[in-house]
Amino acid sequence: MSGTHSKLNSIEPENHRITENHRFLLGTLATGHLINDWVAGTIWLIAPAIVASMGFGPAEVGLIIAINGVAAGLTYVPAGIIADRTRNSGLLMLISFWWVAIGYFLSTFMPSFWLITLFLAIGVMGDAFWHPVATGVLVKTIPKRRAQVLGIHAMGGSVGAEILAPISIGVLLTYFDWQSSLQIATIPAFFMGVLFFIQLSDFIFAEIIK
Repeated sequence: MSGTHSKLNSIEPENHRITENHRFLLGTLATGHLINDWVAGTIWLIAPAIVASMGFGPAEVGLIIAINGVAAGLTYVPAGIIADRTRNSGLLMLISFWWVAIGYFLSTFMPSFWLITLFLAIGVMGDAFWHPVATGVLVKTIPKRRAQVLGIHAMGGSVGAEILAPISIGVLLTYFDWQSSLQIATIPAFFMGVLFFIQLSDFIFAEIIK
């Protein structure tokens, strides 16, 4: 367990070589990016399904997507500031998984258009929060290969948002309503939240006690 903690939480710059610890960290963060963006990427098919179920039109689809964009955009700078001032980046990334999963999951129980839109926006803020934290860790940890590792991290997000999200949510919407489809889509984020908690819990609580 302690070995895993050190791999995830060591942010000391080393030489230009990518070590085993670096590969573990990069793989973990790229996978985390994939999972968070997978949930957020469902918006392009979930928004029309929500609007159709409520008898609204294209204007409401655009409104949901635009509000999501505003919510994400407003999150990046505060997230970066918090990441720069916090030692425990692992805790911040753990929070982002639960933020995404809970926000999107709760949206499926909301009774009105505006409450659904609000909770979708809250969910996407968790996804946006991930980006400055994870990229900051990668740049600090592997400064000599920062363009390469940021490219790999970005690729994970693209796979989640632009490949897995539309395919999976499209299939789910074929058989289920939008609420059930989105609930199922949040399962990977909940899983990563549990996995991060298990792997990082000892380290996180030790840092809080300090």
